[in-house]
Amino acid sequence: MKKQVVLLLLLIVTTVSLAQKNVSHNNLVWFGDFTKARLNDKWSIYLDFGFRRTEWLNKWSQVLVRPGITCHFNKSVSATVGVAYFSHYTATYIRPEGRGWQQFLFNETYGRISVNHRLRAEQRFFQKVISSQLVDGYNYNNRFRYQLNIQAPFNKKQMDDKTLYFSISDEVFINSGKEIRNNYFDQNRFAVGLGYKLNERLNILVSYTKIFVQRAKVDAFEDNNVLVINLYHNLDFGKETPKNTN
Repeated sequence: MKKQVVLLLLLIVTTVSLAQKNVSHNNLVWFGDFTKARLNDKWSIYLDFGFRRTEWLNKWSQVLVRPGITCHFNKSVSATVGVAYFSHYTATYIRPEGRGWQQFLFNETYGRISVNHRLRAEQRFFQKVISSQLVDGYNYNNRFRYQLNIQAPFNKKQMDDKTLYFSISDEVFINSGKEIRNNYFDQNRFAVGLGYKLNERLNILVSYTKIFVQRAKVDAFEDNNVLVINLYHNLDFGKETPKNTN
């Protein structure tokens, strides 16, 4: 457990050490809905979609949908592959982005505390922009992400129904590709929040997220304060319905 805490602190320090003078500041609100539909012990369907606003709720920032299929190797390890579609809003145009993505998820438990590791790779296709105009063709780059998430229940010994819990996480994003020249470090997301697990099918997490982004331009950064409201659905279609013996 000490190793995970040290790693989380190192990820947070990464954001602080990259801070520069040329920083723009933004306030955003993100709404997310995440669904895992279990088909059987081995397979499940993943789907999330999100609505993201900037200047708090005044303007659109992004809209996204991200489906996938997950293979569960055991209760602690799973892998997911999928695609995604994003709409990025600017003052003059809406820029579409298509993605392929793959992730590896590994969970650990230390008493009441749950530790989750997530590795994700993304293949990103952006429509080209020239002189603030969308044109034919796409720009391509890869992005790699690592997230460390720690959760602990408040009012119960484990994550049972009607559990209030605390969540803290940090995620580092790294770019790669021939079109990446300055911003190999893409961004860091540090989040703290409170969640409530209503039952096995539904829980909600409300968190504050600090997102520090390096732009493509040299020495240009964003410091974003984000209110995040996420709903998590856990459906199980693999359970057998009890037979009527009457």
